[in-house]
Amino acid sequence: MANVLLIDDEPDLLSAMAEILTAEGHQVTALSNGLALFEDDFEIDFDLVVTDIIMPGVEGLEIVAHLQKQKPELNVIAISGGGRIEPSFHLRLAQQMGASETLQKPFRLKTLAETVDRVLRDGETGNGAGNRPLATADGECSGPQIQPNTAETPVSG
Repeated sequence: MANVLLIDDEPDLLSAMAEILTAEGHQVTALSNGLALFEDDFEIDFDLVVTDIIMPGVEGLEIVAHLQKQKPELNVIAISGGGRIEPSFHLRLAQQMGASETLQKPFRLKTLAETVDRVLRDGETGNGAGNRPLATADGECSGPQIQPNTAETPVSG
């Protein structure tokens, strides 16, 4: 199937996501933070990246921006429970920066697996900005104001 990179600072959620995607036949690399992506010798050799947005150290929005610069054809799914700000704000911003799809925490693991399969199959899903970075040289973001894909419950984090 696909080579998927998961990035989330919540160990239980990271483990659960890795387990379900591995069971679906994907090869999964799981990182508790995105610092490795910024190392010169880190090879971004993945078909898809799933990243949390609110994390200590390197934020998920930085990861989305970095991946757009390094490998703009790479599909990214951004996930967030929000932090101090409504999760939909972070997720819309991630879409505007190039995330293919978003999931708001909490979500069902089945929803994650379905979203991963859909993004891998279809590339840009139509909900996100896809592989079109919408940030201009002066840092302004343009593009559609899209509501994130809000899924059911169980898995939180």
